[in-house]
Amino acid sequence: MRKLIFACTLSLSVLVAFSHKDKLSADTYNNNSQVIHSNTNISQKEVECLARNIYFESAAESRDGKMAVALVTLNRVNDGRWPTTVCGVVNDRNKHTCQFSWVCQRGDKAPVPRTAPSFIESEEVAKLVLRNYYKLKDITLGATHYHANYVRPSWAKKQHHTITIGNHIFYRL
Repeated sequence: MRKLIFACTLSLSVLVAFSHKDKLSADTYNNNSQVIHSNTNISQKEVECLARNIYFESAAESRDGKMAVALVTLNRVNDGRWPTTVCGVVNDRNKHTCQFSWVCQRGDKAPVPRTAPSFIESEEVAKLVLRNYYKLKDITLGATHYHANYVRPSWAKKQHHTITIGNHIFYRL
């Protein structure tokens, strides 16, 4: 019963955010990841990086699933352990791997089907989250990591499980 209530609350909060997306105001980031006011346009480059990440990580997920991927990306932007821009976080690599598997597998210049409904929705979610990050309820509960439910990465054992949304399991340190 508690899961059903939580799921309804989660869907309702996302629905309210999407139905009022043009009325909401919040802080967003410019190219240098400095906080700017909502009256200023968000960087198209940051929208593009976030939309691509949402698309390649969660194209088949629900809107909640796409929102969760976007929130994890921005949670990392706001955490000192990662780069301070959306594009920096999305394209972050270390000696052994990429932060997001699609970047290593497809490259950060991989083409996207811009007219596909799942990419259009990914772009809408990217804009909504970038414009309203500080006003939205974080449905990931502060997560900075996630993985698909069909893999078992070794790093997950050291993380605190926060929530499962669709086919992704979310964690924070």
